[in-house]
Amino acid sequence: MCLYIIEGLKISTYIIYHNTSTSIHSGIIYKFEGSSNDNGDNNDTDNDDGVNEEESFEIEEEISHIKKLLKLSNDAIILDEKLPYPEKDKNSHLNDLRKDPHVKEFFEGKTPNISDLPELNEALKEAKKEKKQELYEAENNANAENSTDDE
Repeated sequence: MCLYIIEGLKISTYIIYHNTSTSIHSGIIYKFEGSSNDNGDNNDTDNDDGVNEEESFEIEEEISHIKKLLKLSNDAIILDEKLPYPEKDKNSHLNDLRKDPHVKEFFEGKTPNISDLPELNEALKEAKKEKKQELYEAENNANAENSTDDE
């Protein structure tokens, strides 16, 4: 697993290599070298399709996680405005954000306050934008490979 860094926000990114299959179990990545083709030929087209689909799927999962963090952050801000001062520490959305490992890394282990969330939102928006671009490029690469395989 490789960490993808955007202005201090680390979002997990999995890098998949050709002729490599990967299995994820309980957050641990197991990597197996070699081709998954059973017929033993060296044509990697069957394996490439799976790799491209897996890479796109993982990018989509990362985008989904970023959207979840954005929603939590926005909900935390809204709830904070509604809570009386003595109850602000019970903001469940803010507390959920504080538990997320990516948020902890972004704030370098410091506990974020409600006033820190606009900074987090900006970084998340930037991360989402870059992940969407990465997904677009991965899908274009898959389409380009598929079109050259058809020739």
